[in-house]
Formats: sequence, C-alpha cells, structure tokens
Amino acid sequence: MLNEFNHVEVILKDSNGLASFNRKQIKLITDFANRKNFFTTPVDENTIEKFFNCTLKKTLIATNLRYILQLLYSLSQQKMIPYNWVSLVVRNKMLAPQKSMIPSTRGAISSRLTELKNTTATFPEEEYVNIVKQLKEMY
Repeated sequence: MLNEFNHVEVILKDSNGLASFNRKQIKLITDFANRKNFFTTPVDENTIEKFFNCTLKKTLIATNLRYILQLLYSLSQQKMIPYNWVSLVVRNKMLAPQKSMIPSTRGAISSRLTELKNTTATFPEEEYVNIVKQLKEMY
C-alpha cells in the first residue's frame, strides 16, 4: 500500500469537447452568433451545442474568422473552454473561412490569432468580453 501511495500514476485525458453549456448559455451564444453574422447561414441552438460538443457533422463556414476567434479566445481566457481549443476545432474540422471553404488548419488559426492580438485594435473587443462574462454568470 505504501508503494501505491508513493507511486501514483497520472492519467491525463484529452478533452473531446470545447464546453458543455446549459440551454440559456447556448441560446445567448446562438443569438450573438446570428446577430454578428458569424456564419454564412444562420445557426440554430442545436448547431451551436454540437459545435461546443465537437460533434458537428458539417463544417461551419465563417463569414469572418475574426468574429468567432474573438469569442473562442475570450472563452479560453476565462477558462471556459480547454487550452487546446484550437486543436479541437481543427481536429474536428469545425470551421472554414468563406474564401476557401476548406476547414482551417492549426497554423492558419494560430497565425490569425497572432495577427489579431498584434493589431492596434482591442482584441478581443469589449462586446465579446461582455458576452463571456454573461455566460460565466449563467453557470
């Protein structure tokens, strides 16, 4: 028993989803995504829930990755989604830019994030930070 106590095996589980939000949170995100025109077509709550569960069957086409990345980055900053969120988005082929309609790569998303952080504009914008604060209060 002493040996077992002193030799604990650590098992790290890789996260399979971005987040598990409640119905009110999903509705808030869905309304925000549609108001900001995140995607080329409006999304419903079921689609947003599948997005955060990483169970989408079809890639979402982003009108402008900047919008979605601001939300995901803000969620990441508040530890509401895992640190490896970019990998999860890429592995599950969840986002594609409207220009190419090909699922984004890790390098493309990381480069875009770096570019956005280095601009003189505030990143993420205040409205994204505020949405994430609202989501956090809904837990």
